[in-house]
Amino acid sequence: MEQTTTEWKAYQELKEQLEIHKTAGIVGIDIAKNKHFAVILDPVGQTIQPPFSFDNSKSGYDKLLDRVTEAERKHLISSWVFGFEASGGYEKPLATFLSGLDHNIVQVSSYAVKRHREMMTGSVDKNDAKDCVSIAYLMREGFVEYYEIKSLEDEDLSVLVLLNEHLKARRTALKLKIKHNVLKYTFPELETFCKSIESQFAMELLTQFPTPHEIVKVGKLEFKKTMVPRLKGRRMGYYLDEVYALAETSVGIKMDRWLSRRPTRNRSGAWHRRL
Repeated sequence: MEQTTTEWKAYQELKEQLEIHKTAGIVGIDIAKNKHFAVILDPVGQTIQPPFSFDNSKSGYDKLLDRVTEAERKHLISSWVFGFEASGGYEKPLATFLSGLDHNIVQVSSYAVKRHREMMTGSVDKNDAKDCVSIAYLMREGFVEYYEIKSLEDEDLSVLVLLNEHLKARRTALKLKIKHNVLKYTFPELETFCKSIESQFAMELLTQFPTPHEIVKVGKLEFKKTMVPRLKGRRMGYYLDEVYALAETSVGIKMDRWLSRRPTRNRSGAWHRRL
């Protein structure tokens, strides 16, 4: 906690250096997957080094620092701030490299960069060379955000959180596909019986018996014997009786008949449908 507070105070001082005192040189960087673009400004906003590209590699990072060192020697600038916009994690290797050399780094809002580019160029098209200039000018005006170099444990936790959100979204999408692309053909009556296809009852039922014809095939007693241990609630037996009654009169298409009518290739490679 104390380290975080110290880092935040250092960030506030750095922001004042950019916004008020104008004493730090500025390096605006547009991040990409394989190649980055950078521009170097002096503390008052004059361009020292026009936009140039460098690879996302150790040799590319060294090229960036060589340009900064050359500008520092020519213009007698002792303090530098490196800034970029968050780019889906592609900025992390460069940020870690610069932070390891005790360079100051900040982050600029992607939305602000987009709006600044549109205002200055009149174009909505992304351009790496122009974006690094927008980033640098936003830094000069103090429109920067705190960039935190996370520990390995925090990075792992962040990855797990993102993975969890992705899996939840994927699960929801699959449930909707089951509801709209499968159930309406195989068991249309179930949708009116269950309030939500995402309920435990519906999920357990479809896991054990994907179609009403499989329910009828095993018989009512075996159906209830399979389902009761997997469900909670006193009235589950009554609900299962209703589901079995729906399955007996279901108008759903049998899966074997559905699959048999799907087009297949014969030996010559031509498509045909079995009748």
